[in-house]
Amino acid sequence: MDRRTFTGTVEGDLLAMPEPSIEVAVAAAEQDGLRFLLRVRLVVLAAVALWLITNYAPLRLALGLLTVAAFTLSGIVQYHLGRRWGRPVFWAGVFTVLEVALLVIVVLAPFTFPADWPPQMQLRLVTVSYLFIYVAGTVLSYSPGLVVWTGALTAAAWGVGHHAMLRLPGTVTAHGPLIDTPGLSPAGSLALYLDPRFVSDAAWRTQTVLLLLLTLVLAAAVARSRSLLRRQVTDHLARANLARYFSPNVVDVLASAGPAGTAARHQRVAVLFADVRGFTRISESIGAVRTMAF
Repeated sequence: MDRRTFTGTVEGDLLAMPEPSIEVAVAAAEQDGLRFLLRVRLVVLAAVALWLITNYAPLRLALGLLTVAAFTLSGIVQYHLGRRWGRPVFWAGVFTVLEVALLVIVVLAPFTFPADWPPQMQLRLVTVSYLFIYVAGTVLSYSPGLVVWTGALTAAAWGVGHHAMLRLPGTVTAHGPLIDTPGLSPAGSLALYLDPRFVSDAAWRTQTVLLLLLTLVLAAAVARSRSLLRRQVTDHLARANLARYFSPNVVDVLASAGPAGTAARHQRVAVLFADVRGFTRISESIGAVRTMAF
């Protein structure tokens, strides 16, 4: 038995995590997230198609089903482009431009309504909810950048659509809440609101703020998930690296101790050097399998 003073630390290269390995894991998570997003999209679109079939007249049904088919095709194409050429989040972002434009046009354009239907009435319909659902779906992508891009693009496109409505002939509007408009009685506010060509600036601002707040919350949630993933991958790789040199119980101690457990320190240790007499002769006689079990 040899007792000596030991000064040192666990070598840094034992704990150093190869950054490419972590990035590969994050990229794989993004790819899995987009695959899951595609599956969820297909389920949601199938539900929308079923709703259209059971509730809409044939003319409106045809337009709705064409829109559903367009979003289905877009989701499938962007996913396969990402798998074939890489950078799946990039392709998702490119197709987001087309999808947001299509969604805003479908929500605002009265294609299937009578000719005398005021286009401004489209802003009164609940179809604006589709914008929020579309943005919310990006949380499954595991990419905060895609969430922010989609939310900002949707808010901008909705603003363009709103201002296009303001420029239509006969549009009536107020730049603030009707109830607070100076010189306008409650009865006058109600009459203005019930005008089929009325476009509310206050409603558009509220919808835009809510879209951006939703985007911020979702992006923060996805960013936190990515951070937890990176930490999990780092811990896994650290334990795997330590397991190459230490026994499992030592790995558990080092991994659970954190940075304090691997800091340089000075302490007295006991080192036992041992040898098995005649081990070479024994191993030659009993073979490899029994030697490993020896």
